Amino acid sequence: MSSTDAALRRGAELFDAGSHLEAHETWEAAWRSEPRGSARSKLLQGLAQCAAAAVKLERGELRGARSLAHKGAALVEQAAGDANARGHGLALLEFARDMRSMPCAVPRLMRKSTDC
Repeated sequence: MSSTDAALRRGAELFDAGSHLEAHETWEAAWRSEPRGSARSKLLQGLAQCAAAAVKLERGELRGARSLAHKGAALVEQAAGDANARGHGLALLEFARDMRSMPCAVPRLMRKSTDC
């Protein structure tokens, strides 16, 4: 597993545990190490923006949360179709769809078969 793969997974674990700032930092660091403009770069940037949206939601900054959630979701959707950016079992398209419902709720990224 590459360091980027590990960061994707670790960020998802942190995000779903409610550690949104730590997830943001994990994904942002990995994003900065990827070639600019690559599908992986877009995926990591989008995930980092989604995590930042969750942080803003927690702080009551609804306008900023919604804006970042929509921008991040768009990047995640763009990158999710690229084989080089697939999130290794992460529910990327569902996550992006759910992020668009911000600031109503913070979605989960790692889904189990029993999740709706």
